[in-house]
Amino acid sequence: MKHNLSLIFKTNLGFTLVELLVSIVIIVILSTLGIASFNTANTRNELQNQGKEIQSVMRKLRTDSVAAVKPVTGDGSAGDPSCKAPTPGTEDQGTYYGSWIILDKNTTPHSFYTGSACLDASDNPLYGSSSPTNLTNGVSFGDLPNGDLREVIFFTFDGQVFSAVHPVSDFPPTGDPRPDWLKDPTSFGSTPVTNAIAIQLMSGSTPYYIYLNGAGLICAQEDNPGTCAN
Repeated sequence: MKHNLSLIFKTNLGFTLVELLVSIVIIVILSTLGIASFNTANTRNELQNQGKEIQSVMRKLRTDSVAAVKPVTGDGSAGDPSCKAPTPGTEDQGTYYGSWIILDKNTTPHSFYTGSACLDASDNPLYGSSSPTNLTNGVSFGDLPNGDLREVIFFTFDGQVFSAVHPVSDFPPTGDPRPDWLKDPTSFGSTPVTNAIAIQLMSGSTPYYIYLNGAGLICAQEDNPGTCAN
């Protein structure tokens, strides 16, 4: 009996080469699936965060435009103009038309920047644009509503929303929209938004969408087409 037990223990010590190879293959497969799942979740989170950031910026632009919130940038003098006079009780320094955001695929990485349409009596802009904000690493613009490399969305003070391919600028280097376009978007190549339009963000082959409709409702979601109903 003792002899038989020792044989049993000896024959069951360690693993065979085939068993080791099978174990390694299983570990590699599980690790690959885990990494792929993590990368997918990370990509989706980056897209959602970037989409919600742009959505938040656009909502603020529209709210400020409807409320006619004029930005104060300078002291109101000729050399340091301001859309709104910084001294309470004094007259505003310019005529306010609304705010805009430019989505730019010409930059690396892709970027967006904002500004306000405020002009003086000579149609000179009194408020420049913000510095470009680069999209999150790995995220880029996909299809834009007008199918070009640079899109401008304009929120007017009376609540309207306009979409257009970015017009040729008279004010380099920032590339802000021209005064005549800001004063009369429809006559200078812009289209009023009636049906919902979509701004597409991409990370690899994964899309994410920001939708706008003519009422100025803005929503971010993953499905396409979207409705901005939620």
